[in-house]
Amino acid sequence: GLWYLSQEEASKERIAIEMVAFEVDAATGNKSLKVFVRNIGEINVEIAAIYINGSPQTSITPKLPYQLYTSAKGAVNVQEFKIAFQWNENETYIIKVVTSRGAEAIYEAKR
Repeated sequence: GLWYLSQEEASKERIAIEMVAFEVDAATGNKSLKVFVRNIGEINVEIAAIYINGSPQTSITPKLPYQLYTSAKGAVNVQEFKIAFQWNENETYIIKVVTSRGAEAIYEAKR
């Protein structure tokens, strides 16, 4: 049935957070996090949500949902997401990226 197919697709889906960078805009002083997400699975994924310490983030560039392709045919399979976020020095942040089918990647970052 349909549920089985979606479960099978979900099992082919894998994403990884490769890196998180803490940034401060020199001109405005606004802080942000750059989160680099790679599709390491067998099928294209739709990035549906990004959480920091359990809170869903809304100020994300590019906007979500975002289609992230597999590396087949030379498609770019890594995407940088810029999140406006007022981070603090010496605090640990848990970043979680979730796809529309429920696959997730978690990364612990500290400045």
